[in-house]
Amino acid sequence: MDELLNSIKLVPSQEQQTILNTFKSGDELIIIDSVAGSAKSTTLKMIANDNPNRTFKYIVFSKMQQKEAIEAMPSNVDPRTIHSLAYEIVRAFVGTIEIKSNRQIIYLSKVYSKKTDTDILIDLLDRYCASSIQKVEDFVDTFENLANKSNYSNALKKIMYFMLDNKAFSHNGYLKWASLLVQSNQVNYEVDVLAIDEANDAIGSTAILFENVKAKQKIVVGDKNQEIFGFMHTESMFKFYSDVGTHLKLTKSYRCNEAIATVVQDFGKDFFDDDFVFVGTKHEDTSIDTTLILTRTNNELANYVLSMTSEGKKFNLTRNLDAVFQDYISFRGIGAKANKLIGDMSYLNEDIKEYHNSQLLKMDYKSCYDYLDEVYEKSEEYAIFKKQAFSRKIEDFVILKDIASEAFKTKEKHRYVLSTAHSSKGLTADKVILDSKLISWFYDNSNNPEAMRLAYVAATRAKHEVDLNFMIKLIRDKKC
Repeated sequence: MDELLNSIKLVPSQEQQTILNTFKSGDELIIIDSVAGSAKSTTLKMIANDNPNRTFKYIVFSKMQQKEAIEAMPSNVDPRTIHSLAYEIVRAFVGTIEIKSNRQIIYLSKVYSKKTDTDILIDLLDRYCASSIQKVEDFVDTFENLANKSNYSNALKKIMYFMLDNKAFSHNGYLKWASLLVQSNQVNYEVDVLAIDEANDAIGSTAILFENVKAKQKIVVGDKNQEIFGFMHTESMFKFYSDVGTHLKLTKSYRCNEAIATVVQDFGKDFFDDDFVFVGTKHEDTSIDTTLILTRTNNELANYVLSMTSEGKKFNLTRNLDAVFQDYISFRGIGAKANKLIGDMSYLNEDIKEYHNSQLLKMDYKSCYDYLDEVYEKSEEYAIFKKQAFSRKIEDFVILKDIASEAFKTKEKHRYVLSTAHSSKGLTADKVILDSKLISWFYDNSNNPEAMRLAYVAATRAKHEVDLNFMIKLIRDKKC
């Protein structure tokens, strides 16, 4: 949507003009809560164009968005990912640094012992480095059922200081250290204007780093109803700034038409906020040139790769499905050995290993498949995965893996785009099709706020056409 708007000379809307005036007046912290498709990046570009003598450090969600922002934004804007900003800060403190995996860091720091489980330590390290909590002890105390807390606290401290002393950091390790260094004033990092996009899905250490970097003015932009990565331990910055700063809104979607917007607004009022406003746009051109197909899981996405390849349809993929097709191939071999799965189905690994290491299980079950069939008798996901794994020859999956890889990497644009709902953020299509299993999942999780936010994300990818009967049913069921 922002790409379309960037190609023409825009006259600011009333809401955008209010934002421009507020920035000009010098408000130190501006929080902009926007709806899907409301051209928030274009609004930031307007601010930069309106203030050519100011310099902006603009934090974006991914390297892809950074590349797009470098091309779209004026020269007084420096687009960065939060990790590239953190990297600069840590390098200013310790010099050249190395990046290693969490497991490598733990191995090199030599903190593993009988009193700490390495896998638990890896998880704790990753979560601590992503969190907004400064003290290790306070972080470990949040895990009520964790045994040997003092041992894990001491191990985490040693790991953190090992990273700093040896200039070797995990990916989130240097982000955490950047937030700690600026928070403790050991590094004085100052910019003119600091802006962050997608503030709804920041991790805690990002919020702390943003909070403590010195700037004359700060801008926080996002859509609090697109907070959908809680399972990755994200923390919405709108919660950090709920009681401070100047709060403004962008309520007009330049993406969704008026009919879609009407249903989405009703949905938002019932599931998000009584004051939720979502205004659509009347499009002159209503032709359907692009179709986005959304699923809930990678395995369901792979099913579309299978079917569309059979039908001879070309498509683009937003996810790399190498792991999914590799799992089909690996699963076909578990009858002979304990092959490891690497994708969404990796939870089967312990059961596969258990079968192959147990003579008793081999006596009770003719094959590893028979054992898994009983263990996962009630799992629809397992049943579908197994059916797909045996639906074709192994050589066919090798070919399909290459097809999927090309569909993910290619720059050529096709009529169809395949994506999981989670990966669809930022995408726009004339028509959106929601897989039936995704809709069923929305029904089954109607009491889960994050699931309802994902339903909002999925529906608002469409410009002209999307079947919103599922939203209407959710609204009706909620009122009953």
